[in-house]
Amino acid sequence: MLRICQMSGEELPAVSLKKVRDVSALKQELRRLHGFPLCMQQLLHNDNSLDPATKLEEPMDLQLVIVPISEMRQFYDSLDEMLDVCHTGQTEVLRQLMDTGLVERAKDTKDRRGYTPLISASDRGHVEIARMLLDIGADKKFRTNRTRRPFFWQLGGGTQRL
Repeated sequence: MLRICQMSGEELPAVSLKKVRDVSALKQELRRLHGFPLCMQQLLHNDNSLDPATKLEEPMDLQLVIVPISEMRQFYDSLDEMLDVCHTGQTEVLRQLMDTGLVERAKDTKDRRGYTPLISASDRGHVEIARMLLDIGADKKFRTNRTRRPFFWQLGGGTQRL
């Protein structure tokens, strides 16, 4: 089992190596379980930062540090993650990204298809995420590269409208 403590001293539930084999997979699991954005996670072992490809072994004590978005590379990684969580419906991760101010600054960023976070959330039927984005002023008039607009179709093919 992997024992993980946050900088506050709070210990997270142990994670089995049956679910994760390396640091990258562990970060994905921590995002899934606790909503920690991938781009903000830094894992330490014996005060050394672990590379995403580092293989994990049992038993192992790790520290999880949630770092602010400060570098340009980290900013672009966080944009990709924001678009991903809007597409996949990970509300808690979006909330944490919102706390950094990133979402408000980049709420109308488009991916390679021309989808903004709002279009993506609407298209996949993620009503709560769509409402969160509208609350911070996401532009509901943007179009995708195929001229789709988020409010000219019903959410995710269903009957619910925002």
